[in-house]
Amino acid sequence: MPGNFRKEDLRIIKTYRALLSSMLMLLEQRNFAKITTNDICEDALISRSTFYCHFRDKYDLLRYWLSSLETELTQDAHEQENFFNSINGLISNNSKKITNLLQGADGEILDLMLSFMYDIMDSAFDDKGDSGTNNIIFSSFCSGGLLNLLLWQVQNKFPMDSQFMNPYLYGLLENIWNWNSNQEAIDGGYSI
Repeated sequence: MPGNFRKEDLRIIKTYRALLSSMLMLLEQRNFAKITTNDICEDALISRSTFYCHFRDKYDLLRYWLSSLETELTQDAHEQENFFNSINGLISNNSKKITNLLQGADGEILDLMLSFMYDIMDSAFDDKGDSGTNNIIFSSFCSGGLLNLLLWQVQNKFPMDSQFMNPYLYGLLENIWNWNSNQEAIDGGYSI
């Protein structure tokens, strides 16, 4: 019996990998809005019924991808430099995917992206030892700002060039990061 369970686990893992790989490959080529569940299934050589056994829709598959990225990014969140390098790597390595995801993004995509970015920022502040309301404020501010910056870049066909944007973006994040630490020292740990 345990042998059958293990084989089923491997099949599920292979199914997830195939579907995710297909969605990401398609996302390199066109906007998320133009990708259908059928497209993903055909490319992955997986039936639609199998897709729907694991995911509600393409947004659920997107949520799965963002969750796996979040896990990778939050591993480095405790060190500021590693965290910034991880964010940079995410944007640089996925700039075409991010562009195609955000072009013509609907409310569900924007909500998913905002939640994804908030969770990453919140994890960074938590790992730094900060807590309380300050985390909510800073995480909300940073995630909203980053999402709006990415949207602006996509809408204005401005390249996601890390060499141009990093000094500004990281400078802003570093100032917020340090201000929060200084504020907690001044306030004696009192949260707003």
